[in-house]
Amino acid sequence: MAEGGPAMAQFSSLDHNFFACISGLLVKETNQKVINRYWSKPVEAWYEKGRDDRSLLMMRFELKSAEMWAVAPSAVEMLKLTSGSTISPAEMGGHQKIAF
Repeated sequence: MAEGGPAMAQFSSLDHNFFACISGLLVKETNQKVINRYWSKPVEAWYEKGRDDRSLLMMRFELKSAEMWAVAPSAVEMLKLTSGSTISPAEMGGHQKIAF
């Protein structure tokens, strides 16, 4: 992961009514102002050599696109799901694609 490259993150709400997938590029953060903004005593406690620790690297996730799903099936759709019947994506709720 430290080399960076294409990356993807997934999210599911606790009640499984909202899902998201974001994709982009993972890159090494070199801007000292950004690094300083997130450096703190609690972070320093994890690294014996502080900021000079070789195992420390800040990464930035540059977003390219995201997809989100809001799931709100009715009783009929839930019956279809539990019985193995075919259900269309439109019956399950909303879906949105976003490009950054």
